[in-house]
Amino acid sequence: MTLPYTSGPELKGVKDLRLHEVRYAEPERQLLFMKLCPNMTSLYWRRSGFIIKLPIRQMASELAAGAWSNLHSLELFGDIMEDEDLAGLVKFMPRLERWRTTKTGFGPIALSEMERHFSTIQEIDLRACESLTSPMIQHLLYSIPTLEYFSADRICADDILQDPAWPCSLQLKDLKLFIDMDVSKDVTSDEFKAQQLQVFDRLSMLRNLKVLQISRQVPGPLRPPAMRSLRLQLAAGLTRLDKLRQLEELWFIPGQVMEEEDVEWILKSFPHLRAMSFYMHSNYDKNELLFKTMEAWGKGEVVRPKFLSSSSDRAKH
Repeated sequence: MTLPYTSGPELKGVKDLRLHEVRYAEPERQLLFMKLCPNMTSLYWRRSGFIIKLPIRQMASELAAGAWSNLHSLELFGDIMEDEDLAGLVKFMPRLERWRTTKTGFGPIALSEMERHFSTIQEIDLRACESLTSPMIQHLLYSIPTLEYFSADRICADDILQDPAWPCSLQLKDLKLFIDMDVSKDVTSDEFKAQQLQVFDRLSMLRNLKVLQISRQVPGPLRPPAMRSLRLQLAAGLTRLDKLRQLEELWFIPGQVMEEEDVEWILKSFPHLRAMSFYMHSNYDKNELLFKTMEAWGKGEVVRPKFLSSSSDRAKH
């Protein structure tokens, strides 16, 4: 993509601006082009291959001066975005409905500034933000009643269960996390089983959920991730999810040890299911048998590997 110009008449009709890997224009010139779009409501800005930093501070200064008074959606993709700079953006946003800054330094400072927008935010994507801790993720889920889409890394079961139900329970349609059951616990103990049941109960409140991801690859020390995952087994309390009748996608990383009865229950209980992770069992032969079960139900296409790309976060819609 190239810019048509960076000075001239205002483009007052531009509402949804996408700057995707703009070439032959440094980020500061791209910012000048953005200033020609005063009525912009949403911005998707992805760096080109030779740029590692977007001018976040300059953009925050423009917002503070009153630019883009209708802006409510930001999706920014660069390699260097610090917590303090992102906080400046959040602070001066006139309204916030969608926020997507993956692989950035988003942390406690930006989160603090975001709190004033908690009554309007509908979508958050903070995947691969290493400064975003499990308690901070829980704070977001517990504090935003309007949330419809949420993606982040690791949340610990203990943090999920420390508060009452998430107020966004009836609004949330997409939830993508690694629900960490904490491998330090004995997975055969009654305590561990009881905790799994509680987590299943919490997830069962998300009655309008369409996409659920319970485990994903995350940065940092997390070994072994398979043992820390929520177990999708009837014996572990899977039946508690029977209220998620709208579910269309179910995603998890390798490490599950599902049996035929578990797969059949999923097919019966989620009639709208159209995509699910392929790795239902860590044993290859067993996994192939489970795949044949899916085929016998006429659902073989649900777990075709081509669907695995859905486990990554969606492109802008």
